[in-house]
Amino acid sequence: MCNKIPTNPDRVVLPTNVTPSHYTLTITPDLKEYTFGGYVEINIDIHEPTKTILINTKELTINYGRVEIGETTQEASSTSFDEHRETTTFTFDNELPKGPAVFNIHYQGILNDKMAGFYRSSYKDAEGNSKVMGVTQFEATEARRAFPCWDEPAAKATFSIKLCVPTELVALSNMPVEQITAVEPEEMTYHFEKTPIMSTYLVAWAVGDFEYVESTTTKLENPVTCRVYTLPGLKEQGQFAVDITPKILEYFSEIFGTAYPLPKLDQIAVPDFDMGAMENWGLVTYRTVALLFDEKTSDLRFKEQVASTVAHELAHQWFGNLVTMEWWDHL
Repeated sequence: MCNKIPTNPDRVVLPTNVTPSHYTLTITPDLKEYTFGGYVEINIDIHEPTKTILINTKELTINYGRVEIGETTQEASSTSFDEHRETTTFTFDNELPKGPAVFNIHYQGILNDKMAGFYRSSYKDAEGNSKVMGVTQFEATEARRAFPCWDEPAAKATFSIKLCVPTELVALSNMPVEQITAVEPEEMTYHFEKTPIMSTYLVAWAVGDFEYVESTTTKLENPVTCRVYTLPGLKEQGQFAVDITPKILEYFSEIFGTAYPLPKLDQIAVPDFDMGAMENWGLVTYRTVALLFDEKTSDLRFKEQVASTVAHELAHQWFGNLVTMEWWDHL
């Protein structure tokens, strides 16, 4: 878990007159121009009639926002961004009635180099060519850089994520791939299974040229596929981590009395990563040295560090992910 936790006692929280229950999110990254397009459909509950919806955003350009209630659609007549509070207010001409609705937002974002939100990580391939991968880091309050959301740990929802990427790249997210569809000859869309109910800071995805090593649990009622993803040429260095992962999952499932609830557990080494690791549910991200171990050249003490870090992040799959603090000062 990262340590950049907001501690300001005058915390900024969103009003509770509108709350989310499910996000359907489509992201189309451009790794050459360092931008991405986004479209999100948020199933919301309007608890009292309102003409405004307040939501977290940061460094996003909103193209439009509209609310669908039954057969009627109402587009926001204005949007206003508060840079200090990192919120956007959508205002509607007519009052939105109490009840369920779908909030649609089309927007654009920056694939930044700040190691926060949806960002780019640069590296050199085996031939010395400069390459870029895209990866997320949302804890504590950076999901709002990637999609408009209720970016608070207690505002849990489920997520259905789609990533539109060039055919030569691999896309990963919290859940397994449900299907892959072709958008055009050089682009395809990864559709991921619906997540359990979870906080926005645990949502994750990655896009790049990856390879992996794999293992599977053997002692759980529902086997869990475990993979370690690396850049090309490094997958052998992920073997130690992928070998110990099933044992750790089985151990925690036993002592906590609750099985790991997802069907897969991916871990990925990221060249540019601000923290040691981050416990995104089902897609744990690591600084390269915190996950990979070269049996031929690495000192044995680094093996122990990898084991300790992996065990720490996997423990968070239960406390942190399955059970989450209401706010950051409860950490």
